[in-house]
Amino acid sequence: MISDYRCVYCLMKSYGNRIEKADLIISKGQGNLEGLIGEQDRRIFFLLMVKCDVIAEYLGVERGSYVVYNDFRAKSEINKAL
Repeated sequence: MISDYRCVYCLMKSYGNRIEKADLIISKGQGNLEGLIGEQDRRIFFLLMVKCDVIAEYLGVERGSYVVYNDFRAKSEINKAL
């Protein structure tokens, strides 16, 4: 398990093929969500307890909630939002 947040590409440099070949990346903790959000990698799933109102609002849940979250959105969805 990698506990500190870094960009996925930095992790690939450090852990090589283990990250690159992974089918699923589990990122645990709100700090990792804050550091990796927006990476647009469909393999990253965040497991966390929401500890502040800003993240609670972003995720659409109450503070103190336990969440499994995937931030991946297809390019077509992003283009529609713009």
